[in-house]
Amino acid sequence: MGSIRVKHGWAERKGNSDGAVINPCPTLIAVGLIDETARAAGVLAAYNAIQAPKELIIMPLQHHHGDGGAQNVYQQRFDEWKAALAVGKPAPIPAPTPAPDPAANGSASR
Repeated sequence: MGSIRVKHGWAERKGNSDGAVINPCPTLIAVGLIDETARAAGVLAAYNAIQAPKELIIMPLQHHHGDGGAQNVYQQRFDEWKAALAVGKPAPIPAPTPAPDPAANGSASR
């Protein structure tokens, strides 16, 4: 049997004999759009590859180090996640927003 154990924000993979992960780990990711160290394109590609419950926080004016409280929105969500998980509740991931239907506003191609 496989499992994932999370400790201090890192997931440890334990798989069956072929290395497959059995239990996906809920994931909270934040991305700063002006981060030149962990560029948004790479972070978003990694986020899109995750096949587990996940939440993405986009910080448009955030660089890598986050000064002046710029990462407060992420820290607040992290604290909410940590509080829920500490008492055995699932991660408080919001329901996905469905993609807009272009046909609904009459802009569909004819």
